[in-house]
Amino acid sequence: MSTDVALDAVPESAVYRPTPAPRGPVCVDLEAERHVLAALLIEGFDDRRTAYSAAAALLTPRDFFDPRHAALWDGLAALYEGRRDVDVVTLCAQLRAMERFNTVGGAQAVGELTDRIPTTAHVIAHARIVATLAASRRMGQLLANTARKIAAGGGDLAAIQASLLEEVRAIRVPGPAVAPLLGAEVMEWSQELDRRAQGLEAPLLSTGLADLDHAFGGGLGPGMVMVAARPRVGKTALVLQMLLHAAKETGRPVYMLSLEMSRRQLLRAAIACDGRVNLSHIQSPQDLAAHEWGPMYAAANRLDDGLPLYAHDDQTAGCPRTVPELAAMIAALPSPPALVVVDHVGKLTPVGKHRDRKEQMREIGDALHRLGVALGIPILTLVHIGRGMAKEGLYRRPRLEDMVDSATFEADADAVVILHREDLYPTKKYTPSEPAEPGLTHALVSKVRWGEPGRVAMLRFHGAHQRFESAHRRDESDDGRPSQVHASRPGPVATHGDGLDAYGAGDGLPDVGAPTPLFDGRDDGPQYDDGEAGAA
Repeated sequence: MSTDVALDAVPESAVYRPTPAPRGPVCVDLEAERHVLAALLIEGFDDRRTAYSAAAALLTPRDFFDPRHAALWDGLAALYEGRRDVDVVTLCAQLRAMERFNTVGGAQAVGELTDRIPTTAHVIAHARIVATLAASRRMGQLLANTARKIAAGGGDLAAIQASLLEEVRAIRVPGPAVAPLLGAEVMEWSQELDRRAQGLEAPLLSTGLADLDHAFGGGLGPGMVMVAARPRVGKTALVLQMLLHAAKETGRPVYMLSLEMSRRQLLRAAIACDGRVNLSHIQSPQDLAAHEWGPMYAAANRLDDGLPLYAHDDQTAGCPRTVPELAAMIAALPSPPALVVVDHVGKLTPVGKHRDRKEQMREIGDALHRLGVALGIPILTLVHIGRGMAKEGLYRRPRLEDMVDSATFEADADAVVILHREDLYPTKKYTPSEPAEPGLTHALVSKVRWGEPGRVAMLRFHGAHQRFESAHRRDESDDGRPSQVHASRPGPVATHGDGLDAYGAGDGLPDVGAPTPLFDGRDDGPQYDDGEAGAA
């Protein structure tokens, strides 16, 4: 007897069919939900409060598909709305107080959110995904319920339509937010104006150099302020002098991320600048004159007594290499800083993966700009300019486009100052009887969001002391004694079209008459391994 069985004789239940792979619910993106929560929880991002405000304008707890995520959002919202510190510990404590700690899965579940560290850069995009999918689920459920009601023949069709339209309008679909009224800023602006009028609040941070403050329109504003120069001009010395001044005048911390000079080099340069002691003599103490020992130790004691100047070099443990790490370092300072310096921006590392250096620098520039604006402080960012020698040993005056990676940084920078010295990079022929004035520095503010661009500050660099001074206006020195003053006062100057000579010497920095020299002889200061004069 044949053992073959006809196919149509096999019961349906006995036919093997593979089990389909389990699929998640439609209109749900749990990864986006987790990224929103993690971005608001991870420590070190100083723009988290801004990110929360933007996300809260799009999301409610009901928008999270996972009930554990909804509970976590409730806890984070309570912390942010209460203006309290936000981290894993405070969130766990808040969830316990709300009796939702076990709902989310305990401390382990909260900690797992931060295992994959996101940035706050995309939190709005992720929040929009969550809100859009939540609206899709609500609308789909509403339409399905309405279809069942119509199929069952229950109710008046016109009434069903009216109810459907009303409920559809009640579903919030993410879209562009309505711009706030400009007048909403009036009260806060008025209070700020009163504080400034009473001297309780300075609108801008002084650089300590009257000519430079004037060129910036009163001082340094918040955001990324780029300081660009060729080698040996003294850009590092300039920002170090600004840091010392800000620390003394405000009493607030200042911070320098030095990826070129060591902390020991910075220490010697700071003592030379603050004590007005020859830097070469500090490096070779046998050359110190009798009158230099006292000022040198006085400056060293001021630093040792707690002057709030913090600094990292690239050999120090914990040295930031990315902008989020820099933000974490700033957040770890005892109080909000008055000024931050990055020397220099080209040595920072991007967080994301990019195709080329232009994209890398665009990420870094945008992040520095947003960090400075969020903190309300200037972040002085040093950038190099190539030597750019023309024929016959003459140079073209530096321009904005001469900055390394200028195309990526120009849009993000809130201000740009370009330094130039004729004694180092002459744009025209000089004679032994009429040489370029040693140390005379043109500082062109080619871009500034809070003032008038195109102004030039005339400064003098004393390389031996690693110190600048204004050439035209009165500087109040640290001990209250005014420096030498010149009567002429530069105002706004056009940034192009002066046509000095055939080699383009007149392009870029405008021509300003050089005042009488304060000292004789070339004074570039000690040379470091990188060829910069002193703290270039």
